[in-house]
Amino acid sequence: MKKAAALLCAFIMTVTVAACAKQPAPGQSSGTGSGESMAASSQAASSQANSAAASSGAASNTVSSASAAPVIQPAKIVSAKVTENKNKNDYQIKDTNYSYNKDNMTYKASYPQLSGKIANLQKANDAFKKCALQTINSLGTAKKAQKTTVKVAGDVTFEGKNFISVGFNEYTKLSPKAETTHVFRTVNVNLKTGVSVGLKDMIVKSDAFYKALEKAAKEQLDADLSSAVTASVIKTQMDSNAIFFTDTSVGFSVPVTKPEKRIIRITLTYQDVKPFITKNENWSNFI
Repeated sequence: MKKAAALLCAFIMTVTVAACAKQPAPGQSSGTGSGESMAASSQAASSQANSAAASSGAASNTVSSASAAPVIQPAKIVSAKVTENKNKNDYQIKDTNYSYNKDNMTYKASYPQLSGKIANLQKANDAFKKCALQTINSLGTAKKAQKTTVKVAGDVTFEGKNFISVGFNEYTKLSPKAETTHVFRTVNVNLKTGVSVGLKDMIVKSDAFYKALEKAAKEQLDADLSSAVTASVIKTQMDSNAIFFTDTSVGFSVPVTKPEKRIIRITLTYQDVKPFITKNENWSNFI
């Protein structure tokens, strides 16, 4: 009897250890991602929008469940330079929400607003608000013949004492039968000068740059998607208005149509992007 009990205990311990071994490590995601806040938030926003699109009959932009297993990216280390240039309570960030629901229009937008004793705070806040409400202001509030929906969510991807980077995911549906349109925009503001910068201010494009992004895509995306994201596709499709920064990397937006219509984001570490940077002073926050 004692021997049987001992064997049973050993079996239970073996099963318990095996189950624990399969759990993700603390802070590690079990899904696709690079560990960056923008990737996490945009994936969440995309999932919500795609669920809504599917329920209303609109085309979905999600990857098929039959796709290859998600790629788990290794943890990235924040450099001493970046740590030194992070916001240390020089300013605070609070989301501001805009909502309009009348005459066949449902508009919702969320965007960050800064407070504190920093230079050019108002210029940054104005830039964030303008970007978030761009399509809403364009459509206006005159009564619409068909149900029109716009949803915008802003996410701070880098919070530095002298530089801030924000990405906006926008989903627009102009009628009940229309396809939901996804647009990604970014705002990057030098808080010392109040000047916003974009991709052309920060990157020198070249064939080597597109090849570096192709290599990164193969490491960051699942096999079905990465095979379609070649250097030539990146060169012709990359959004020249979108660039965002995180603690460990710089990100780029590439709208693609194969294997399905969607927006993908590819990141390069600050070490990998070095050969392609301009002499813009904002790089001093990272490199």
